[in-house]
Amino acid sequence: MQFLCSLEWFRLHKQFRTLKNSQGGNSMFKKGTSLLVVVCIIISTVVTGFGKEIGKETAESGGKSMEEVSFRNAGKLKKPGELIVKYKEKPSFRAMSNVGNGEKILKSGKNGLVLIEVEENEVTEKIESLMKDENVEYVVPNYVRKAFVFPLEAPDDPEFINQWGLANINAPDGWRIIDDFENLNEVTVAVIDTGIDMFHEDLKDVIVGGYDFVDMDDDPIYGPVKEEHASHVAGIIAALTNNGVGISGTCGQAPVKIMPIRALESGWGDDFTIIESIYYAVDNGADIINMSFGGNMESEAFNEAIEYALSKGVVLVAAAGNESKDAFSIYPAAHPGVIAVSATDEEEKLVSFSNYGSIIDIAAPGVNIISTVPGNKYDYFNGTSLSTAFVSAACALLLSKNPSLNNIEIQHILENSAKDIGDAGKDEKYGYGLLNIGAALMTEEVRPRLEIMNLMDGMVVYDVIDVQTRFTYPENIEKTELYVNNRLVDAISEKTDIFHNFKIDTQKYNDGPLTIKVVAYEGDRIHQKEVTVEVRNTVYTGLKVKLTHKGEPVSNGIIEVWNKYTAPDGKTYYNFVHYELTEKNGVAVVPGSEAPNGNTYVIIAYYLVESEGDYSSAIIVEETMAPDIVELDGKDLVPVTVKTGLENEGMAVYGAYKFEGSEQSILFNILPNTSGEFKAFLNKGIYSFEAFTYNQGVSKPLYALCKKDVLIDGRNTVVNIQSDKKSLAKISINYKNIYGFRASGMYVYMREKDSMISKGFYLEDISYVPEIYATPGEYVFQYNIKGNKGKDEVSIFMEGKEVLLKKRDKTKLSVGGIFTGKMKIFKSEYVPGEFININPVITDSQGNMVTDAVYVNNDPFSALKNQNFLFYRKDNKMVAIKQRNSLFEVPDEPIEFELKNSATIELIDRKNNVVKSIPQYTAAWMGFELDQDISGGNYRLKMISELPYLIQDSVPITISREAKKDAVKFNIELPGEEKAGLAVVEAVNTETGERYYQFGENLLNGEMFVSLPDGKYKAAVYSHTSDIKQVTYLEDICSPGEYNLNAESLENVKFSIKDDNNNGAWEIVNFKAVFPRDEVAVSEYEGSSELYISSYYGEKEFSCFVSRGVYNIVAEVLGEDTDAEYIILKEDVEIDGDDIEFTTDNLTEVSLDDKSDGDEAVLTISDPETGLNVVALLGRDNSFKISKGFYDVELTCEKVEYGNAYSYVLSSWRDFSKDSTKIIFGTKFSASIYPDKMQYRKRETLNSEHFIMDRFGNRLISSGSLDYFYILSDTIKEPNGKAKIRLNGGKYEIFDKNEKTYVEIPYDIRAPFVYIINSKGETVFSKKSSLHYTNSQIKLEGSWAKKGDYKVRLTIDIDSDGSLSGEAPFKIK
Repeated sequence: MQFLCSLEWFRLHKQFRTLKNSQGGNSMFKKGTSLLVVVCIIISTVVTGFGKEIGKETAESGGKSMEEVSFRNAGKLKKPGELIVKYKEKPSFRAMSNVGNGEKILKSGKNGLVLIEVEENEVTEKIESLMKDENVEYVVPNYVRKAFVFPLEAPDDPEFINQWGLANINAPDGWRIIDDFENLNEVTVAVIDTGIDMFHEDLKDVIVGGYDFVDMDDDPIYGPVKEEHASHVAGIIAALTNNGVGISGTCGQAPVKIMPIRALESGWGDDFTIIESIYYAVDNGADIINMSFGGNMESEAFNEAIEYALSKGVVLVAAAGNESKDAFSIYPAAHPGVIAVSATDEEEKLVSFSNYGSIIDIAAPGVNIISTVPGNKYDYFNGTSLSTAFVSAACALLLSKNPSLNNIEIQHILENSAKDIGDAGKDEKYGYGLLNIGAALMTEEVRPRLEIMNLMDGMVVYDVIDVQTRFTYPENIEKTELYVNNRLVDAISEKTDIFHNFKIDTQKYNDGPLTIKVVAYEGDRIHQKEVTVEVRNTVYTGLKVKLTHKGEPVSNGIIEVWNKYTAPDGKTYYNFVHYELTEKNGVAVVPGSEAPNGNTYVIIAYYLVESEGDYSSAIIVEETMAPDIVELDGKDLVPVTVKTGLENEGMAVYGAYKFEGSEQSILFNILPNTSGEFKAFLNKGIYSFEAFTYNQGVSKPLYALCKKDVLIDGRNTVVNIQSDKKSLAKISINYKNIYGFRASGMYVYMREKDSMISKGFYLEDISYVPEIYATPGEYVFQYNIKGNKGKDEVSIFMEGKEVLLKKRDKTKLSVGGIFTGKMKIFKSEYVPGEFININPVITDSQGNMVTDAVYVNNDPFSALKNQNFLFYRKDNKMVAIKQRNSLFEVPDEPIEFELKNSATIELIDRKNNVVKSIPQYTAAWMGFELDQDISGGNYRLKMISELPYLIQDSVPITISREAKKDAVKFNIELPGEEKAGLAVVEAVNTETGERYYQFGENLLNGEMFVSLPDGKYKAAVYSHTSDIKQVTYLEDICSPGEYNLNAESLENVKFSIKDDNNNGAWEIVNFKAVFPRDEVAVSEYEGSSELYISSYYGEKEFSCFVSRGVYNIVAEVLGEDTDAEYIILKEDVEIDGDDIEFTTDNLTEVSLDDKSDGDEAVLTISDPETGLNVVALLGRDNSFKISKGFYDVELTCEKVEYGNAYSYVLSSWRDFSKDSTKIIFGTKFSASIYPDKMQYRKRETLNSEHFIMDRFGNRLISSGSLDYFYILSDTIKEPNGKAKIRLNGGKYEIFDKNEKTYVEIPYDIRAPFVYIINSKGETVFSKKSSLHYTNSQIKLEGSWAKKGDYKVRLTIDIDSDGSLSGEAPFKIK
């Protein structure tokens, strides 16, 4: 049994750990299997429109052509042997007699036209003969043209309009090219997959006999669980078209049949079943096999089945997979001769989930694809499975048109006609390009082609590589030669099979370009193919891991890389940095961009090892420092058997390796072998082992066992986990009925304190819970109770207190019963507009706390979310909804939906009136925002929880309409003696740069309250008059405080921008006030000190009310794509009632210098003196204009090479005073370090200045960005925690607003190192820090700072060429 990865879209965000655990999981391998089968499908309900673009046909020749194979369909494109001759003058009888003997004049027409008939095999010769006649103007074949019976218009299938993929691959054009469907040949496509709905309204007439290899019968109907997949794939290929029902199949009305073969059950399948299915399909007449599945394990038996199908001329099409990784190990897609398909979106870009790599042959649509699903229904799915179905359909159309094509010819036609949407030629994302059915069906001939299938120009290679060749007609090849750098290195002189592999040991060549050429001889014709790859055997940066087991390379081994570092608290930590699979040669390359030089890493390799006819887990652990080549071999691993003394059936066993010097550990599972033993081969070290049993009925107890800190020291080890009941703790769990709630099942999780593993049991019958025996220890129990409240499905999540389980003790736990609830708030006095954070505490009578309680699937819009078009009808509180052009019917009477919420928070006044009520969608956390127009006084905040049943609690609060701590009150007056009814406040803290926004409506007498932490601010208050004229107050304020904003302080100002032609109409214009740095600090996170004044769209001028004063104002003109076109700074603008006009006559045009190393950069242009701070994207094909001046520039660029992706932030001061300004930057750097003096005493501080510069003088200030969100989520644990990036002591730090303290930013792996080296060459001090890009301060501690000569060295792993260093000498007295 193997695992099928049928992923819902919302699960796509799961990280590599999920993938690793599932691949290494107990369900992955059982006896007799070796292939991991993955159905490449992602379910989605997203629908979008579609666009149509006809691609151009491309062709590739393999050198001198042998006799070309004609694909002409005689009698369809032209009438055989008939030619139209056009004479320059009206033809005489004598002239017409010149057509020669044996030719027949059929007709003569007006305008000098004569129709003649010749032998078809003499057409070309006759055309040449006639064209020698001076009186003949031209000679052309007599082409046949026919009225478009179908589809001149779109087919009448109602969902055709939503099938964007058909237009994207030009399928309708292909239908028009074929036109005469009646004369096509029948083609059978075998769909090896889950079961299929053979009675679906859109499939029933295209199904031919298949087989069910799961149930071993001739009825391959879909199973009861998760078996929509095959029906969806089959519908894409051959759903009935123009039948007025559902969708249109990609094959149109061509006679294409589906042979359903069920080999996967509920998304699972094994090699044997799939192999049997392949043989069945081939032997029962399948022309094409669609394989929308795949997995990581290569199998000889599976390969043999694939080779058998190819040898019989069957076309094989397979999905590349949905793991966003290189598909080199995904079989069957990676097998030579199988057409491997990646997935694209409507913009013809590779979708995020699609696999990629050198194995990709072609790409096709794979997102928002509607097709058939069981029960006469239709649904939208995502995945490379669907892309595969489109390609299978294209193969079927080609074969239906011309049944003489072989499988190689079909593949070459698809590749030659594909639309090249990536790098020129074949590339790793799209192969030869996007499927183009229209162009493919127009192909009349294919030229023979010699291919190097697994290598592409620019590919990075190392160690021993395969050169995999294929020729269209291998039977004609007499000799094949391999050249490396134009030297003959290998040859084969006999006829070969379709494929031939050469091997090259790249370690015999220098790093750099390597030209590989294959030459094939076919008689006197020569065919050749050449690629240039990049050899990279030297490890300049990062790590190269070579994984072997007893000297044999291990393919598909999992390599994890953990960074080991010592934190300021002196503790050792391990941080995961990279995950990789080993290739066929056992090598995995860890790029330096992920594992920079100079850092210490722990490499963990997981793989399966064959032992006594079975597979067992193997784990190798090795510590190293980058750069390095790490050779790992499992020959010295220790065989470890885990025994529990219990029946192993229904048991799972896990191990956890404990990192040296740390409490951290890493989890792996241990597989059972044939005899039921749990066996693994482990590295020496300290491990913990855990085992637990699955629920097997109330008659059998459950076990949750563990053994900690087991030393594996090199000998054959048996780990006995104590399972004697006398040595265990006994737990009984009693579910108590919950009023009004009918429980249908319960998950129970128990996790030992500080353990990584939660042992989970699902209990269908919670009226009697089996006894649980557990290893003594301290545990936390969690529960997920499922059931119904009335007709609604509900889930209640609960967590108990820590429970100490002792040996032989009997512990009784209960969950459910009577619940009570309390609500906690963080203060008691609030102002209008403030948001109240509420912590609900709902517990049962045993003290178990409700962590969440939700209604399940009660959202009536869930099936329609993210759809582009919705139709609805409203009647009072009732709404009926349908998706545009869908099959859902709009009922005559609207449907009433009741959206139920877990809880409600009410605000109640002194008279017990409900002032405001806000529904809460979760019981985990609640919140309430006070309205601006609420009166001051005493209130109660009341929580009404609906789940698990009605629970209520309230707390008193006071609302004050006076400015209090952390709040500001504005009294906003508008022109015309109006009071503001709504407003938006934007404020920037002048000391920290933090920025705050608040919106308020229904203002009471113009009073607007804003929550602002104590401090000084620049604030903008936005509102508008009753005639919708904008009002902007710009104020200096302090919190707490109260401010009267009087209309007398406003001026009515007209803003405009005129270009050189006095044109003032622009797409979008923003006017901003900017403030010098000495007035307002700029937060690195927030970005600028600006405050908006106004914006206008598509107008020549705009007027608004603005506070009187003098400001620096920036006008920013944006184009249609919202990129900046003009940035105009006007200093010291006095707002005094006069019109303010900006002009474009003193601007410099900014563009990218051709000599720059990169094609694109993001510029941040700033001026501390005026406060200007703008961000603009600059590429080779765009430019923008900005006011002339001198500016600070930060430039962010990227560099990708040799599998490494780097980002750089470069800083410089630039002259923008000329009419044009060229931005130039490099991605090659030099490093230098300058101590502040040459001689120091002990315990002094060595201050150094660092310069990491590109070749154009830009200074590197960062390489790679800190993920502040990750830091915050990992560091600030409180669910209601708030944090900001603040300027503190000259550097930016994270400030926890609840704790009122700064949070230490964790270790930055990309930061530079600074070393102190003594006269013996010994490193006596080392430290890395993000500050080291520009400077360092090193205390010369007496413990190592002795009298003598030293060097201070700056080192950074900057790019794929490895570490960059600079050093300087100094002395210590």
